[in-house]
Amino acid sequence: MATAISLEALSPSEPEPLAFRRRFGRKLVLNILDDAGVAGIGTPEALAAFGDCFAALDGHPDLTLRRNGGGPADLAHFMGWGPAFLYGPTRKASRRILTIPRPPASSAAGALARSAAEAWLLAAATRADAIVTPTPGAARRIAGLEPAAPVWTIPMAVPDGFTPSPGLRRRGRALLGIEEGSPIVLGAGGLSPEDRIDDFAAVARARPSALFLWIGLAGGGPEDGPAIDAFAGGGPPNLRFAGGFSESELPAVFNAADAFLHPAPRMDAPGIPLRAAACGLPLAVRELPGRPLPWDAELLGGADVPALARAIGRLLDSEPERARWAALSRRLAEPHRIAAVAKRLVALYDLAACGELARPPRTNKRTRRFAGG
Repeated sequence: MATAISLEALSPSEPEPLAFRRRFGRKLVLNILDDAGVAGIGTPEALAAFGDCFAALDGHPDLTLRRNGGGPADLAHFMGWGPAFLYGPTRKASRRILTIPRPPASSAAGALARSAAEAWLLAAATRADAIVTPTPGAARRIAGLEPAAPVWTIPMAVPDGFTPSPGLRRRGRALLGIEEGSPIVLGAGGLSPEDRIDDFAAVARARPSALFLWIGLAGGGPEDGPAIDAFAGGGPPNLRFAGGFSESELPAVFNAADAFLHPAPRMDAPGIPLRAAACGLPLAVRELPGRPLPWDAELLGGADVPALARAIGRLLDSEPERARWAALSRRLAEPHRIAAVAKRLVALYDLAACGELARPPRTNKRTRRFAGG
């Protein structure tokens, strides 16, 4: 069975020059390819996970990095797993890395669609030297399909600027129009049942002393979105839709809050809770039986509204508890800083380009069929 591998064992301070430079006497030529289009499965999520790291790699002394360039390359890193991976310019790269942000999931089309997506994944894995995914949970689930390529976990990167800051807190309170002293519990996402805004409202009803703010992520004010009570069933008076905010405003808005509640069960691509954690916000997240959280970390959570309300109460009622969980959030975010993730990517590129990534044994019949074995 394939094994999910962590890069924790690799030092993020890999000494220069890279092993590729020592072995071949030149820079490693790397092509970053966006598998664009509707069939570019996972491309937006892959770019959200690692896209900010590529600017940090510009000027690396042992890398020549091209974005969507042609010509031969020592290594191609694909953002997504659409048809370009199998049929595009991969023939011009000696080695290939495939980014799969999350494993195939059931959809409205049901089990047949999931089976087809898994078959496509296994076919792509036969031509990859490694599969990269940003969470340990996703890595374990992908490895369970027994792909022909090893599965590596590299944490998704948090954009610069998401840090705890008293100045950002003051700015965020001003943006929200809320004075210091009022406890704020923040939630983020769409105004839709899938984001479980009804559960967010129910927790707000259970904690009337705190202000619960739900924010959008695309800009615009409260008047631009539908009324919150259309989704929350006539929410309590301490519940508000605060409007939409751009990426540049989110660090201030996150800093303005005292806790972050994430009631949605979808945690395979956990960019928003992670950004909140990077700003030092203690998290309370949805836990589902049989589904591990995306991070191997200590987190407050609950499977239902009463459990989530207890978690929020634990944060709001005790300053030492809030400080403790805020510190754990900051610790959770540290491996996701751009510099740390970029160094881990370089370590993986070096191993892949040197041909030092061992392929797992193929025991799954589906894998053998796609591999021609």
